[in-house]
Amino acid sequence: MASESSMNSYTLKHFGNFAKDWHLVTVRYRKDTSEMRFTYANDAAWKALQEKRTDYPDGAVFAKIGAMTQPDPGFTSSMVPSGTRRVQFMVRDRIKHKSTDGWGYALFDSEGKIYPGDPKAASEACMACHRLVPERGQVFSQVMFMENYAQTTTARLKFADIDVKTLPKALRAKLPGDVKKARELIGALKEKSFFGTLDEVQPFLTEESTKSGLPAVLLSGRDFSAVIPQTKTCEHPEEKSFLGIHTLPQTTKLFENSFCQK
Repeated sequence: MASESSMNSYTLKHFGNFAKDWHLVTVRYRKDTSEMRFTYANDAAWKALQEKRTDYPDGAVFAKIGAMTQPDPGFTSSMVPSGTRRVQFMVRDRIKHKSTDGWGYALFDSEGKIYPGDPKAASEACMACHRLVPERGQVFSQVMFMENYAQTTTARLKFADIDVKTLPKALRAKLPGDVKKARELIGALKEKSFFGTLDEVQPFLTEESTKSGLPAVLLSGRDFSAVIPQTKTCEHPEEKSFLGIHTLPQTTKLFENSFCQK
C-alpha cells in the first residue's frame, strides 16, 4: 500500500526540480476550469519528441503542472498562474509498469500528497485515457509549434442515449425541465474511471454536448461528471454556454463551473 506521499513508489521529491531542469514541451489552457497546464519532458522523452518517435524508451518521463489562474492586476485581460493545483508524472518502464502499457503514473496535490482512493485504480484510469492517442505513443502533449492534431481523440469515444430519469437526483436538479435525454459516455473511460477522471473528462463531454445539443455525462457508481448546454449569452457570438458539474470525493458537494466554448 502506498504511503500518503508515494504512488507507484514515486514521490514528488523523486523528480527533483523538474520545472527548472527539464524541457518545457507545451502550455495549455482549459477554458472549462480556468486551469493553465505546463508539460515538461526529461532528456530521454524530449529526444523522442524531437525525433517524432512514439516508441518512448525506458527512462523517459513527462511531468505536468496544473495551475490555477487569475487576471494580471497590471493587464487584466491576461490570465496568469496563481498557484499549483496538482502535479502529474508519466514514467516509461516497460517491465515495472507492464500492467499499464509500460507507463507508470504518479499524481500529487500541491503539498506533494497523493489523492484519496486506490492508486492501482487511478493508474488504470490514467491508462484508459492515454490509450485514446496510440498514434502518439499514448502521450497527449506535443512540442509547441510542432503539434499535429489531425486525428480527433474524441472520435474514439462512444456515447449512448440515456433517459434523464435514470440520472442521479443531484444531476437531474441541474437540467432544464424540458430535457428528456442525455448522452452517456460508455467504454473504457467509464469502466476504469476514478475521481480524477471526473475533471479530466469534461472537455470530451463538452465536445459531445456541442455536437448533440444534449447534456453529456459520465456515470461512475455514485459519482458523475456532466456538461449541460445553457441558454446564457457568451461574449463571442460563435461560442456556446455550458455548465460543467461533477461530484467531489468523500463529500456531498458538487464542483460547478460555467464556461463558453466554440
